Amino acid sequence: MRNFDLVVVGSGSGNGILDSNFDDLDVAILERGIFGGTCINVGCIPTKMYVYAAEQALAVRNAHRFGVDAHLDGVRWCDIVDRVFGRIDPISVGGARYRAEGTPNTTLFTGDARFVGPRTLDTGTGETITADRIVIAGGSRPVVPAVVRDSGVPFRTNDDVMRLPELPEHLIILGAGYIASEFAKGISAEQSLSDEAKARAGTSKDAGLGALLNDENQQTILTAFSNVGRAAVAMEGLPRQLEPALAAIRHSLSLDPHD
Repeated sequence: MRNFDLVVVGSGSGNGILDSNFDDLDVAILERGIFGGTCINVGCIPTKMYVYAAEQALAVRNAHRFGVDAHLDGVRWCDIVDRVFGRIDPISVGGARYRAEGTPNTTLFTGDARFVGPRTLDTGTGETITADRIVIAGGSRPVVPAVVRDSGVPFRTNDDVMRLPELPEHLIILGAGYIASEFAKGISAEQSLSDEAKARAGTSKDAGLGALLNDENQQTILTAFSNVGRAAVAMEGLPRQLEPALAAIRHSLSLDPHD
């Protein structure tokens, strides 16, 4: 069984601490998902890139307010997605290659690791290792309330909503944290050009949220984010029989439609 001076669980911020000061240590990095962690792959970086694209569209649409006549022909969603992840994905791949091949003192394990004893980890690759020191830098992940998870209705989270092949016609975002707000701005600006989309961020002051959720004609996608303080969830084609579940969601998120 191999022993390491240091094990880092997670390849996001944990990977960032491994500078030249650690060159004399035998280090292992354990990652079960996409190398690079939440921020660069499914969080801060891609959301900002979507918002930037939305701001370009909004600048043209609002140019008349400043005496400038301009016209926006449309938004190419697939091109936006390709631009975002055409830049991000190579960074993730390059980072993994660097740790696997470019740093002799570092071993990269790509598997679902778990503790099996004191300072002992099953790496999820068929190998168990020990370490003198262990850094837990597992990052964040979406937390979907059981009432949604068990409803049988499809939902999406920040893990996959940014790679949709096309924009949804209708969008409801439950939660009003900064990431939810970024998505509301980004997607509404890009989609509403066709006058088909209804993107809206639910907050405790949103008196119309109940009506939106209870409209059986709405085709919706609710997006869940775990690191904004309030979880939010995803559903497509909400049937009326799910109204009790939606009421429970509003309650758990403190989204009182009468507040």
